[in-house]
Amino acid sequence: MSAMNWIDKIMDIVHEGILIVQDEFIIKASKRFADMLGYECDELVDMPFEDIVESRFKYRNSSILKSFLEGRTLERFNAQLLTKDDRILQVEIHPTIVEYDDSQAILAAIKDITKELTLESTVAELEDRFAVLYDLSPIAYFTLNREGIIQQANAAAEKLLGCDVQEMIGVQLSKFVVTKEPYDPCGDILREVNWGKRVSSIEIQMKRKDEKEIWVSVSAQALAMTTDGKSEIGFMAVDVTRRKAAEQRLLEERERANLYLEVMTRDLNEIYHNTLYTIEDLRTSQDLSDNACSMLAKMSWDIRRASRLIANVGVLMSLSKPLAKVQKTKLLSHINRAIREVDRDFENKTLDAKVDIPKDLEVMGHAFLWNIFFNILYSTMISDSSDTVKIEIQANKDELRNAIKIEIIDYARGIPDNVKEKMFQLPGAKTDYSSERDFSLTLVEHYITKLDGQIWIEDRIPGDYKQGSKYIILLPAWKEEIAIAPIIFYKSDHCVFCGPMLEILQGLLDELGVGRSAIKVINVDDPASGVKESDLPALPTIRIGHEELTGYIPEDELRSNITRLLLFAL
Repeated sequence: MSAMNWIDKIMDIVHEGILIVQDEFIIKASKRFADMLGYECDELVDMPFEDIVESRFKYRNSSILKSFLEGRTLERFNAQLLTKDDRILQVEIHPTIVEYDDSQAILAAIKDITKELTLESTVAELEDRFAVLYDLSPIAYFTLNREGIIQQANAAAEKLLGCDVQEMIGVQLSKFVVTKEPYDPCGDILREVNWGKRVSSIEIQMKRKDEKEIWVSVSAQALAMTTDGKSEIGFMAVDVTRRKAAEQRLLEERERANLYLEVMTRDLNEIYHNTLYTIEDLRTSQDLSDNACSMLAKMSWDIRRASRLIANVGVLMSLSKPLAKVQKTKLLSHINRAIREVDRDFENKTLDAKVDIPKDLEVMGHAFLWNIFFNILYSTMISDSSDTVKIEIQANKDELRNAIKIEIIDYARGIPDNVKEKMFQLPGAKTDYSSERDFSLTLVEHYITKLDGQIWIEDRIPGDYKQGSKYIILLPAWKEEIAIAPIIFYKSDHCVFCGPMLEILQGLLDELGVGRSAIKVINVDDPASGVKESDLPALPTIRIGHEELTGYIPEDELRSNITRLLLFAL
């Protein structure tokens, strides 16, 4: 096959554009090249090559163009060509010298790189934009290698650590992390990320260049590999020192206030009880006038009201602490106790309570459940001016909502519609309803919320609020917790992941209807535990059935393992 025929064959099968230039004229062009410019092949033949070159490129790169046409350079170069409809086409030209038709000619392979250059330009623009955002972000960002050495940091990171970025590059991040031997929070985080896990919102202590310690909330994850095949880690830190300090101050102030309130309520209750005893002694042992007896009775009533108000303050204080364990309890016993306590407080009134509740009806509650019904009845007794206060209490199971529906119906003066929704808020500027009544119902709402229940008020006779009210309470019906094999949770007081992971695990058990008692927590810091940290692969270690999970475990992975355990239990 002749060189000429060989070139013709190549032009037919190569995907790139091919043309042959001789004496600065195009003598042959492939169909692929003609299509790139929007010409027919015959239209390009005998056309000067410079006619398809964009004028500004021709002017600025005349030496390159001349060297190409004279065959003095075989180096690849980029150029701008003009299409038939005057569009600019970015191309890469790769020339070579060939023999064509017994004469020397230039064979040029031409590749359309318009899209590539546009993509490169877009990528460069995005990189520039990212770099600006990276530096302007108020959140401290660090780029680390797999060993935790700082490769890059933004301006917020400089401010966070009080250290110039050039001083940080090449330094181990652990130098800026507070470490208490033998625990290494920075090492724990790097290990988890290198294992392919994502760490988020873990609070650790870091130290600035001036050795000042700060609290930060950190998140970290592996980034995509760089062009040289090395993987990097993105490490984000948010300064939460002020928040932690505020939380600590708030906790201290709350504990101090609770101490003062506990002392005050205890002493006041003792004073009130002594005063009541004295008043009762006077009423029964002295020959007093009717007026004096009436005054003593009123004093006794006011003291009882004050005593109940203080008792409610004590109950509200207890709401800030963990309540007694929620367990199965019979509803009727709590209703009966509430009736007895209310009846004892009101000497000059009679509580006529009609109760229709099955003896075996059970709800999720605790020892303080009777306070809910007591405060509703107490509030009704205050608002009803009758000597005999009629109350109806009934309850049944709401199968649709898996709850116990309790109705407390009174015949008092009623509550207007615009006041009903405000009755469970803290006392304030409402109507002429007494603040004591409001405070009692505020306590009710708090307790029911803690039990994941609901309460609202309706008219006893729909549309006529003056005929009395109906308090409707929904409390979760008791359901047996699913029994599963124990979940063993090994922790340490100094483990950076242990606290957050235990909270996530407890939340998942709550969500799936499994009692938290299924978790057996073993603290390896306690010598009595019989377990050493060296016996475990990492902390925390969670044994769920036959599976052993370590370190920072994603919530989805935990959920999957617990669900698998549940399937075996059912």
